[in-house]
Amino acid sequence: MHFLGESDELKRKTNEKKEAKRKMKDNRKKEEIKGKNGLDNEDENGENLLQGISAPTNGTSAKSIEAGVKSIRTSAQAIAIVVTKSLSAKTSSSAGISIIPIVDSHDLVERAAENYSNAAARNSRVVPTVISHEKSTQGVCLATTQIQENVMANVTISNIGPPKEFSNIVALHQVAITPSQEKEITTFEQNVVVEARGGSAKTDETSKKMGENSWVRKVKDKVGQIAEITGAEMKEWEQHSIYKLPAYVTDLNINAYKPRAISFGPYHYGEQNLKPMESHKERALLHFLNRSRKPLDCYVDALGEVVQDLKNAYDSLEDKWQQDSEAFLELMIQDGCFMIEILTTSSTDHHQSMDDYAPNDPIFSKHGQLYLMPYITRDMLMLENQLPMLLLKTLLAVDNEDAQTDEEFINKLIHKFYFPYTPSMKLGKCLHVLDVYRRILLWEVPTVRKRKISSQKYLRDENNILSARELQESGIRIKSNKISKSLKSISFDRKLGILRLPSIPVDDTSETMFLNLMAFERFHAGAGNAVTDYVYFMDKLIDNSQDVNILQFRKIIQNEIGSEKAVARLFNSLLKDVALDPESRLNEVRVMINKYCKTKWHKWRGSLIQTYFRNPWALISVIAAIILFALTTSQTMYGALQYYQALKTSPPSPPPPAPH
Repeated sequence: MHFLGESDELKRKTNEKKEAKRKMKDNRKKEEIKGKNGLDNEDENGENLLQGISAPTNGTSAKSIEAGVKSIRTSAQAIAIVVTKSLSAKTSSSAGISIIPIVDSHDLVERAAENYSNAAARNSRVVPTVISHEKSTQGVCLATTQIQENVMANVTISNIGPPKEFSNIVALHQVAITPSQEKEITTFEQNVVVEARGGSAKTDETSKKMGENSWVRKVKDKVGQIAEITGAEMKEWEQHSIYKLPAYVTDLNINAYKPRAISFGPYHYGEQNLKPMESHKERALLHFLNRSRKPLDCYVDALGEVVQDLKNAYDSLEDKWQQDSEAFLELMIQDGCFMIEILTTSSTDHHQSMDDYAPNDPIFSKHGQLYLMPYITRDMLMLENQLPMLLLKTLLAVDNEDAQTDEEFINKLIHKFYFPYTPSMKLGKCLHVLDVYRRILLWEVPTVRKRKISSQKYLRDENNILSARELQESGIRIKSNKISKSLKSISFDRKLGILRLPSIPVDDTSETMFLNLMAFERFHAGAGNAVTDYVYFMDKLIDNSQDVNILQFRKIIQNEIGSEKAVARLFNSLLKDVALDPESRLNEVRVMINKYCKTKWHKWRGSLIQTYFRNPWALISVIAAIILFALTTSQTMYGALQYYQALKTSPPSPPPPAPH
């Protein structure tokens, strides 16, 4: 009986083992079904593993998950946590977690392949994703994430942290693995998963995160509002007239764009080398208000109505000025009043007297006008150092309620300040001092008949003309334009072979003036490119000091620098990284010059003129040689005529006697 009892007991244990194996297989099938359809609230072992995982608001039971993990660890050497989460809108609240005992890493590979097979069977995709991969002697945790149906994503093979909703899972267990198993798992991550999927080892986690972040949503929203955004941007850009130049422009010649003595406006305010002028600004403001007989509040109120327009005139205005209107108005009033004081010093017919300044004033005395004013004059022509014309107009309107304070009144002040010996002209609505200066340089006499400008585009080789010396050798005569001083008044007479150029002074401020004018044309749409065209034309005419000598002799360049080499270097250095407009108004002039120079007769005539008629002494020598040649020829001819005449008039000589 005892033996039979032992046999029955053995049979019972054997049956229990078989039943346990059967239950384990059933549990595996159930786990797979739960991975597809969402898991039940309880697993078969009675451990509430899944409760709360799908909805974080219910709370995740970390202890129950840990207990469930411990209950099925058995003798497994590695454990894979397979997390399935649906991303569809309808099933986003249902998620599940399956804890599968794995005998070895090869079994892990097989389970991954099974997951893919099951996913393919239900027309969905299960993408293996390493939620946490802590490689150490203590263990490794792997997980897979199910994405939305009919959507294929890349495989993440990287060390990243787990999503927040599964942050507690990774820390629940770590099992010891051997180095060889760790190597096999690494191989599984890099190769087997990719092969099972049939894709490439690229991350999908980044794309999913970007699809959910705020930047992507903002871009999508803006795409739908592109018409409104474009209209607002166009309106904003139209108001800009003063520009903060980028480094790729200023780095080529930083001294040409940086003020040396004084700052106007916000861009260079507070710089250490410009601070000494702030006290002079305050003194000028006091004198301005004293002569105005108007309280400061009147100016503050008037400018307060247009403060936003003043801010909009500046491109890339810093936030501290955008947000602090009081500080911005203080800066505008102080700088604007100082500039008006500077401009009115050159106006002899201005109704206000400037005698209230001390005779030894550092700025407004004769001494200051002689030694310091040239630096201020130069700094007032820098693009980053401009003040909006609206500011000057508003200040003068408050100061002179009964006087004319329109654009032309301010334009005349600026014109008289920079060009005191030339008649004033109507320039229209200008943006700032630099714009007024540009319009003066480009102003043409209205009676001059303008040539119709061709819109034809020319090749760059056709735009490259010869130097002044080479043009003269090709038979072209260079003359100064007596009618117009505008930089646009460059013309060529094909019949006479005469190139006419405007006369312009070249001094120490010319480099700064040209570079800032070209920068304004470069960044302000609608400013044109006339100054850039002129500089390009002069750069091609001038190669060396010989070309400068020719232009100086023809009174086209008024050299106030002294050195002809310095003038040549100046024009040759202005066009670094400057684009040429293919529809320039001077393109046609350049093409006509090149065609004229290609004619051989013009070259021969030019060579003759350069060889024998380039100066009066050479001309006298040629004339003397011609006269001498004529006299010699006439003398020779006279002698020959006498000889033939003598032959005709003399009797014939008798024949010699006959021989006897």
